[in-house]
Amino acid sequence: MGKTGNFNLNFPGAQIVCDSEEKRTAVKDFLNGKSNSIEIALAHDNSEEDIQRAVFNTTYLHEGKHLHDHLVCPMLLHNYTLKLTALFYSSLAMQQWQNGNQPYKYIPLPFTTWIELSEEKKLELIRNKGISTSDIPMFSLQDAAYLMDGHFECDNIFTQALLLAALHYSEYECNVYQNSPDGYNTELSVRTFTESMAYVQQVTEMAIRYDSYGESLHQKILNDSFKHFMKLGSLKRDSNTDISSHDYIGYSVYTAAFTMIWRYVKQTNINPNYTYPFISYVLFWALSGNVLLDQKQAVFPRNRLERLFNLDYMGIDLALNNDANLRELFQHPVQTFQKWDEYIGSAYAGTNINILSAGSTFGVGVSSTPVDFNQLYNKFMHSYMGMVQHLASVGLSKPANYIYSIANAAFYMTNSFKENPSQYLYPEAYSNHLAEFVNVPFRIEFQSITPITREECSSVRKGVAFKGKYIYTEIASKILITQIYQP
Repeated sequence: MGKTGNFNLNFPGAQIVCDSEEKRTAVKDFLNGKSNSIEIALAHDNSEEDIQRAVFNTTYLHEGKHLHDHLVCPMLLHNYTLKLTALFYSSLAMQQWQNGNQPYKYIPLPFTTWIELSEEKKLELIRNKGISTSDIPMFSLQDAAYLMDGHFECDNIFTQALLLAALHYSEYECNVYQNSPDGYNTELSVRTFTESMAYVQQVTEMAIRYDSYGESLHQKILNDSFKHFMKLGSLKRDSNTDISSHDYIGYSVYTAAFTMIWRYVKQTNINPNYTYPFISYVLFWALSGNVLLDQKQAVFPRNRLERLFNLDYMGIDLALNNDANLRELFQHPVQTFQKWDEYIGSAYAGTNINILSAGSTFGVGVSSTPVDFNQLYNKFMHSYMGMVQHLASVGLSKPANYIYSIANAAFYMTNSFKENPSQYLYPEAYSNHLAEFVNVPFRIEFQSITPITREECSSVRKGVAFKGKYIYTEIASKILITQIYQP
């Protein structure tokens, strides 16, 4: 499958790949106002090409769901805050560097890679370059952690900011890409969970737009994924071939966590009419561990799923094959999530459960503290406003305004979620109320095809900018500055 989009918090919005004349025409019609969305007509011939058309047509929604999830979902919002905090400290470090308030001749870039090297490797590299240890920061990530905890003293503002920026970015990277593979090394990192959340929304949108044909296209995607899983499983089982997460390509990346829950749906005899909504809610719950209080293993989404799915072995039956219990989940998700965490806390108290991962077993840890969404959201807002105020006070208006815009968006989205969580979590409701959420900026990247220029367009939508191989909209908040959260 060709890549139709991308999501990266460096550009908080939907990135869409345009790599064919067919797509180029659809983009141009959208820019000119001839169509209300970027969409290619389907041939309705059940071909792989039609699957890719349907996927492309719903790419904006898929990538936009990533942004919304990073503004609402506890673990993803936590990760976003780590990245913004790294930006905060990096901005302070750059200011000190520009003002000459730093004690070093050289700063290795990327510094996050340098700081994670062993002391021996650092010494080897600078020895080859003829650089003295006094000319370059020789700190480790452990030093940065000690500084954060107050166990390491450093009076230089530049060094403080540099170490804390590296520490927060390193934790962000670890949280996103840390993997806990199953017995066949299927990737089950936080990244794959976020992809599956957007995937559930995307295939729901395909069913809404294209009715039964959209559903048939989704079944073909699942079938292709299952065939790929089976092929890799056979290689590992029959020929003992080493399989890594990089071998899971195409649709499989998007369906890994989805498939894990889908199997549970089948095993538990959950009403098939509620498959997509159930998977959507459970994925969100898996990423809603108490990131403020619990250990990383306890909040890791794959581990949370393992504990939930094994509750019956611990004497607790969630009775999810009863439609009344599913409706309770759909109508009162926050209360149901709290019950699930309380069940897990009581069921696994004083015990543990080991799961198979890449040929070995490990304990998944226990999380017995349900997340308090109000408390969590307020803490993040306090953090954002503290960074904004400090940056503004030292004259760093650009990063201050950037973090401020993200805080605005998060404030709006978290309030919307608290008022009506089901409108956000139930896939069909999300699609129907998309206009009520924060507007998602887009960036279109032209690959292997001539970019569209402003001169080609008879009229251009408001806020659209052209720059080389990109067309994009500015990042803007949906709410007014005066509506921002005040601590």
